[in-house]
Order: sequence, then C-alpha cells, then structure tokens
Amino acid sequence: MTQLAVVSVVAGIVVIAARAPLAIAPVASSTGIRWLIDSDARIRVAGGIFGAIGLAMILAANASDHDAAWAILYGGWAWAAAGILLVAAPSVYRDIAQRVLKDSWRMRVLGAIGALFGVLVVYLGIGVY
Repeated sequence: MTQLAVVSVVAGIVVIAARAPLAIAPVASSTGIRWLIDSDARIRVAGGIFGAIGLAMILAANASDHDAAWAILYGGWAWAAAGILLVAAPSVYRDIAQRVLKDSWRMRVLGAIGALFGVLVVYLGIGVY
C-alpha cells in the first residue's frame, strides 16, 4: 500500500467516524459536538489535528506520481485551511456548528453527505491508489 493510499484511507475513516453518527443518531451526536464547541481550546486542538492530516495529505499527494493524486492534494489543502480557521478563529466554527445543531434534519443530511464523501475517499485509497 502506497503512502498516498494510507493517507487516503485514514482521512476517509476520520470523515466517516465524525459524520456518520450525525446521520444515524443526530440527538446523541449533538451532545458530543456541543462538548467540543464549548471550549476554544478543544476547537483549536481539533484544528491542529485537521491541519496535521491535511499536511500529510498534501505531502503524500506531492510525493505521488499517480494521475488522481490531485483529489487528495486539493482535499489536503481544504483540511489544512479548515485547521487554520479552527485554530485562528474558533468562534467562527462555533457559530456554524450551533446553526447546524438547531435542526436534526440538517445534521442528518450533512452527516450522510459527509459519510458518503468519506466512503469515496476510502475507495480512492483502496481501489484507485
């Protein structure tokens, strides 16, 4: 398994683990999310983790000569940008998360979309790279 495949599978699993509970049990998931967004420090730690995964994605995509590595490269840049936003301005993330948490249907839809995206990223790691 190449480095690009490993990074892709790990990123996909993280996305599935974070988003699938929103689609399956939005009320129970909202408790954990509310705990996360109650503290700027916790939001910043999450941003650091996102940034680290994004950096790993960027480095793995740049080291690969695969034609489809661009998908992981751009995804890595998006994760790194999200990580920087979470670290630099946690209140922005808190505001967005609080809006999403108001309606369980929003949480279900975003959770399902996120989980499907995670499955696609895992597929890229296993089937393509």
